[in-house]
Amino acid sequence: MAHRIIGLDLGAHSVKAVVVDPKAGHRLVAFEEERVHVVPPALTPTPAPLPAPASGGDRPHEGDPAWATPDADEVPVPLPAGLGAEDTAPDADAPAPAPLAAEPSEASEIIEDEEEAESALPWLLALDRVLDRLGDVSQDTIVTYLPDGRALTSQFNVPFTERAAVERILPGLLADRLPIQLDEAVHDFRMLQGMEGPEALVAFARHQHMAEFLGALETAGIDPTTVTVPELMLEFAAEFALGEQASASTYAVLDLGHATTRVLVRHERALLLSRATGVGGEALTAALADGLGVPMDEAEQLKHRVGLLGQEGELGKVSSIVRRALRPVLRDLRRTLQAVQTQHEVELDALYICGGTSHLPGLPELLTDALGLPV
Repeated sequence: MAHRIIGLDLGAHSVKAVVVDPKAGHRLVAFEEERVHVVPPALTPTPAPLPAPASGGDRPHEGDPAWATPDADEVPVPLPAGLGAEDTAPDADAPAPAPLAAEPSEASEIIEDEEEAESALPWLLALDRVLDRLGDVSQDTIVTYLPDGRALTSQFNVPFTERAAVERILPGLLADRLPIQLDEAVHDFRMLQGMEGPEALVAFARHQHMAEFLGALETAGIDPTTVTVPELMLEFAAEFALGEQASASTYAVLDLGHATTRVLVRHERALLLSRATGVGGEALTAALADGLGVPMDEAEQLKHRVGLLGQEGELGKVSSIVRRALRPVLRDLRRTLQAVQTQHEVELDALYICGGTSHLPGLPELLTDALGLPV
């Protein structure tokens, strides 16, 4: 079988696989999607916020309650180049990890029979069905990310520009910055050039979480080449989708997921900003359920059927609730985009949207009106 590159998106509601052929100019050759039917609350933990920085140079990026407007001396930066699976094997002698995020239920241990798998790792059976349709993947390059908010990032100033020099001192720099002990974590980093000198952007996760994830993939017959973080996957997808246009424009990408909304801004292939907020489509559904007094599943259906297009009566009430629930996200997004344009002296050409909530009826028009950008 020809060597392919497969990107796997293990979302809350569906598992998606994008297949490209590197021998044909990285042309898209296949796309598969399978719905995830069970999402136990215990397996969708909210990432624990990073501890308060010891100095002004530390800037956590994951788990922020909202996109903070960048300070005048802050440079929004890209996420790390990825956590290579070959570098993330857990240390067998490492002590039991302390919690980094909400603890999963006991059912999250790697299981063998399908009934337990469906209740413990709802995306695993969906992934199995996707792989069945893709055929043999043993010779393919597989790229994915650690799901469920279990990978965090932190960025800070470093005294050297050479990666090797930073790598030698990084353990000491991380000792007071991680919410867990360093020997309980797996990490990787990317060197960046900030306004005040060299910086390191570090991605990290618990050994246990990485081991469980890789073990689950192994049960599906997958040995990933790279395990990264969601923002970097979004960056890859944006560059692939836009092609030549990516190198000649300034644009933002808004990923409206189930529990998280992410935004990145790129200028001629340079990533100017990558931010995340813990508000997603689930919050809109909850607002509808509360406002209308209906169950969550009924609110979810109304959200996708009516969205922002209801004009009067009950449909108008649905749209009014959704619009009101979106206001904080729109406010923070507007401030963030304005700040990055001012700071980097660029002007956005367009906003691209993706993620399950991007299908909300009337959303493109609302974003255009609110941000003054083509969507």
